[in-house]
Amino acid sequence: MSEQSGKIHSLSYKLLIIFVPLVCVAGVGLFAVLEYGQYRSQRADLIEALDELVNVQSSAFIPAVWELDTEQVAKLLHEVGRLPQIQGGVVLDSVGGVLASTGDWESAPSSPEFRAERLLIHKTANDQETVGKLIVTVHSAQIYQELIDRLKVNGLVLAVLVWALVAS
Repeated sequence: MSEQSGKIHSLSYKLLIIFVPLVCVAGVGLFAVLEYGQYRSQRADLIEALDELVNVQSSAFIPAVWELDTEQVAKLLHEVGRLPQIQGGVVLDSVGGVLASTGDWESAPSSPEFRAERLLIHKTANDQETVGKLIVTVHSAQIYQELIDRLKVNGLVLAVLVWALVAS
Protein backbone atom coordinates (compact mmCIF):
# COMPACT_ATOMS: atom_id res chain seq x y z
CA MET A 1 0.00 0.00 0.00
CA SER A 2 2.91 2.35 0.62
CA GLU A 3 3.92 1.93 -3.04
CA GLN A 4 0.51 3.14 -4.18
CA SER A 5 0.65 6.00 -1.71
CA GLY A 6 4.08 6.95 -3.06
CA LYS A 7 2.76 6.83 -6.63
CA ILE A 8 -0.25 8.98 -5.72
CA HIS A 9 2.00 11.43 -3.92
CA SER A 10 4.34 11.38 -6.87
CA LEU A 11 1.45 11.96 -9.28
CA SER A 12 0.09 14.79 -7.10
CA TYR A 13 3.52 16.31 -6.93
CA LYS A 14 3.89 16.15 -10.71
CA LEU A 15 0.47 17.74 -11.21
CA LEU A 16 1.30 20.52 -8.78
CA ILE A 17 4.55 21.19 -10.61
CA ILE A 18 2.47 21.75 -13.75
CA PHE A 19 -0.59 23.51 -12.36
CA VAL A 20 0.93 25.93 -9.83
CA PRO A 21 3.07 27.78 -12.41
CA LEU A 22 0.17 27.78 -14.88
CA VAL A 23 -2.20 29.24 -12.29
CA CYS A 24 0.40 31.83 -11.29
CA VAL A 25 1.06 32.89 -14.88
CA ALA A 26 -2.65 33.02 -15.68
CA GLY A 27 -3.40 34.99 -12.51
CA VAL A 28 -0.58 37.47 -13.05
CA GLY A 29 -1.57 37.90 -16.70
CA LEU A 30 -5.22 38.46 -15.83
CA PHE A 31 -4.41 40.92 -13.05
CA ALA A 32 -1.92 42.77 -15.28
CA VAL A 33 -4.51 43.26 -18.04
CA LEU A 34 -7.17 44.38 -15.56
CA GLU A 35 -4.85 46.80 -13.76
CA TYR A 36 -3.55 48.29 -17.00
CA GLY A 37 -7.12 48.96 -18.11
CA GLN A 38 -7.92 50.52 -14.74
CA TYR A 39 -4.79 52.68 -14.88
CA ARG A 40 -5.64 53.95 -18.38
CA SER A 41 -9.19 54.71 -17.28
CA GLN A 42 -8.10 56.62 -14.18
CA ARG A 43 -5.50 58.53 -16.19
CA ALA A 44 -8.12 59.56 -18.75
CA ASP A 45 -10.46 60.59 -15.92
CA LEU A 46 -7.70 62.72 -14.38
CA ILE A 47 -7.02 64.51 -17.68
CA GLU A 48 -10.75 65.09 -18.19
CA ALA A 49 -11.11 66.40 -14.62
CA LEU A 50 -8.17 68.78 -15.21
CA ASP A 51 -9.74 70.20 -18.36
CA GLU A 52 -13.09 70.57 -16.62
CA LEU A 53 -11.48 72.24 -13.61
CA VAL A 54 -9.61 74.77 -15.72
CA ASN A 55 -12.68 75.54 -17.83
CA VAL A 56 -14.89 76.12 -14.79
CA GLN A 57 -12.32 77.95 -12.68
CA SER A 58 -11.15 80.26 -15.44
CA SER A 59 -14.54 82.02 -15.36
CA ALA A 60 -14.13 82.56 -11.60
CA PHE A 61 -10.71 84.13 -12.05
CA ILE A 62 -11.65 86.61 -14.80
CA PRO A 63 -13.34 89.26 -12.60
CA ALA A 64 -10.57 89.12 -9.98
CA VAL A 65 -7.83 89.43 -12.59
CA TRP A 66 -9.71 92.21 -14.43
CA GLU A 67 -9.94 94.19 -11.19
CA LEU A 68 -6.34 93.25 -10.23
CA ASP A 69 -7.64 91.86 -6.92
CA THR A 70 -4.57 89.78 -6.11
CA GLU A 71 -5.99 88.73 -2.74
CA GLN A 72 -9.05 87.20 -4.41
CA VAL A 73 -6.88 85.58 -7.10
CA ALA A 74 -4.63 84.08 -4.42
CA LYS A 75 -7.65 82.88 -2.42
CA LEU A 76 -9.24 81.20 -5.45
CA LEU A 77 -5.96 79.60 -6.47
CA HIS A 78 -5.34 78.39 -2.91
CA GLU A 79 -8.71 76.62 -2.98
CA VAL A 80 -7.83 74.96 -6.29
CA GLY A 81 -4.46 73.90 -4.85
CA ARG A 82 -6.16 72.08 -1.98
CA LEU A 83 -7.41 69.37 -4.35
CA PRO A 84 -5.33 66.21 -3.85
CA GLN A 85 -4.36 65.75 -7.50
CA ILE A 86 -3.08 69.31 -7.99
CA GLN A 87 0.70 69.67 -8.38
CA GLY A 88 0.58 73.43 -8.80
CA GLY A 89 -1.06 76.35 -10.46
CA VAL A 90 -0.41 79.94 -11.43
CA VAL A 91 -2.38 82.93 -12.63
CA LEU A 92 -0.48 85.27 -14.93
CA ASP A 93 -1.47 88.79 -15.92
CA SER A 94 -1.69 89.91 -19.54
CA VAL A 95 2.06 90.57 -19.79
CA GLY A 96 3.10 87.31 -18.12
CA GLY A 97 3.65 88.55 -14.58
CA VAL A 98 2.68 86.21 -11.75
CA LEU A 99 -0.41 87.38 -9.86
CA ALA A 100 -0.62 84.29 -7.63
CA SER A 101 0.73 80.76 -7.55
CA THR A 102 0.38 77.59 -5.54
CA GLY A 103 2.40 74.40 -5.37
CA ASP A 104 5.08 73.46 -7.88
CA TRP A 105 3.82 75.02 -11.09
CA GLU A 106 7.23 75.63 -12.68
CA SER A 107 8.30 71.97 -12.94
CA ALA A 108 7.26 70.04 -15.98
CA PRO A 109 4.49 67.52 -15.29
CA SER A 110 5.17 63.80 -15.66
CA SER A 111 3.07 63.88 -18.83
CA PRO A 112 2.25 66.86 -21.08
CA GLU A 113 -1.47 66.09 -20.75
CA PHE A 114 -1.20 66.81 -17.01
CA ARG A 115 -0.90 70.57 -17.62
CA ALA A 116 -3.77 72.75 -18.83
CA GLU A 117 -3.72 76.44 -19.75
CA ARG A 118 -6.65 78.77 -20.36
CA LEU A 119 -6.62 82.39 -21.40
CA LEU A 120 -8.64 84.63 -19.13
CA ILE A 121 -10.71 86.78 -21.47
CA HIS A 122 -12.81 89.64 -20.11
CA LYS A 123 -15.80 90.32 -22.34
CA THR A 124 -17.85 93.48 -22.53
CA ALA A 125 -20.76 94.33 -24.79
CA ASN A 126 -18.49 95.59 -27.58
CA ASP A 127 -15.07 94.16 -26.86
CA GLN A 128 -13.06 91.35 -25.37
CA GLU A 129 -9.62 91.56 -23.86
CA THR A 130 -7.17 88.91 -22.68
CA VAL A 131 -6.46 89.84 -19.05
CA GLY A 132 -4.35 86.85 -18.07
CA LYS A 133 -3.79 83.11 -18.13
CA LEU A 134 -4.59 80.27 -15.75
CA ILE A 135 -2.17 77.32 -15.73
CA VAL A 136 -2.85 74.21 -13.63
CA THR A 137 -0.74 71.06 -13.35
CA VAL A 138 -1.81 67.74 -11.83
CA HIS A 139 0.11 64.64 -10.77
CA SER A 140 -0.72 60.95 -10.85
CA ALA A 141 0.45 60.03 -7.33
CA GLN A 142 -3.08 59.14 -6.26
CA ILE A 143 -3.49 56.82 -9.26
CA TYR A 144 -0.22 55.05 -8.45
CA GLN A 145 -1.14 54.68 -4.77
CA GLU A 146 -4.47 53.09 -5.69
CA LEU A 147 -2.65 50.82 -8.15
CA ILE A 148 -0.24 49.68 -5.44
CA ASP A 149 -3.13 49.01 -3.07
CA ARG A 150 -4.94 46.92 -5.70
CA LEU A 151 -1.72 45.02 -6.53
CA LYS A 152 -1.40 44.05 -2.86
CA VAL A 153 -4.95 42.68 -2.88
CA ASN A 154 -4.30 40.89 -6.18
CA GLY A 155 -1.16 39.31 -4.72
CA LEU A 156 -3.14 38.10 -1.73
CA VAL A 157 -5.83 36.63 -4.00
CA LEU A 158 -3.17 34.86 -6.05
CA ALA A 159 -1.51 33.50 -2.88
CA VAL A 160 -4.86 32.16 -1.60
CA LEU A 161 -5.53 30.59 -5.00
CA VAL A 162 -2.15 28.84 -5.01
CA TRP A 163 -2.62 27.76 -1.40
CA ALA A 164 -6.05 26.28 -2.24
CA LEU A 165 -4.56 24.44 -5.22
CA VAL A 166 -1.72 23.00 -3.14
CA ALA A 167 -3.95 22.11 -0.18
CA SER A 168 -6.45 20.20 -2.31
